[in-house]
Amino acid sequence: LERLLVPLKPKSEIDGIRVERVASVAPSMLIYDGTELSTDDRVVLREYFPAAIATRKAAGSGVEPASETDKEAFEAGLNGFVDHGRALYPFRHKNVVALRALIEANGTAYLVSDHVDGAPLDDLLEPGDALVVDEIDEILPGLLDGLAALHHSRLLHRGIAPGSILIRRDGTPILDLPLPVPGADDVAPPSLAPYVPADWQDAGAGPRGDVYALGATLYRLMTGHEPDVATERAAAAAAGGPDRAAAGLGALDATWPRGLRGMVAASLSPAPGKRPGSVSAVRDLLDGAAPADETPAPEPPKPTPVPRAAEPDKDASLDKDVSTAR
Repeated sequence: LERLLVPLKPKSEIDGIRVERVASVAPSMLIYDGTELSTDDRVVLREYFPAAIATRKAAGSGVEPASETDKEAFEAGLNGFVDHGRALYPFRHKNVVALRALIEANGTAYLVSDHVDGAPLDDLLEPGDALVVDEIDEILPGLLDGLAALHHSRLLHRGIAPGSILIRRDGTPILDLPLPVPGADDVAPPSLAPYVPADWQDAGAGPRGDVYALGATLYRLMTGHEPDVATERAAAAAAGGPDRAAAGLGALDATWPRGLRGMVAASLSPAPGKRPGSVSAVRDLLDGAAPADETPAPEPPKPTPVPRAAEPDKDASLDKDVSTAR
């Protein structure tokens, strides 16, 4: 059942954050540009709002299940969203957008993250445009560093795509805020669908899902074309059909290093077990070496304890005064 998305109104205030405008829509979320009133900093506000099972209350900013039958799924998703925020809260790396606050209010929850002074990579590319080797070499080390740090902290990104790679004004890359585990009813939006593996909704998929998304993103940047959706590629492989991604990589000229092409091909394998299982294994392939022994998939991170408000009947939120290591 399709339901109407009802975003927060501009100038709405959520625990010291003023909503400026709707920026985009992601699985189970509405994303807004905002301003932190205490600092006048620009921020990004993500609101838990699973449109298929949620509705906006008639008055105010509240969110609630669309029906009594949706209540269990709504609350399970909300709990997962909050746990995701608590797990992300202590994480800091210069190549991953930082979470400033988790807010629980209005029957839902919000993630407040830093605003990046730059542009998404897909905004910098015209349809069919591709990068050259030197341009890939400028951004790939930073992306691998950020992704390795996430995995080392037992976190996954789940949303790597050209639209989630932000290029700062100085040319350095930063991964946008990681996505929570998608719900069973979540559908990857068109901007993300070619970049997620078939096991995207599997909470235990581990780093290989991020490796697939990285490979799909690099394929787009190298060839100028998005790979086919993973489920279609898996079906074609099962039927013994041709793999158009392999053909696209094979058509690249000799200026592209063999290690990079081989890494992308391996990362795009429809079978999770055939993909590199870690960033270290990805780097081995880039260097032309056989991947070292793979590390096991990380366990889901344990939620970080959240400071509670002094008054127990107040909505809890994380302290926004978080120093960032930049």
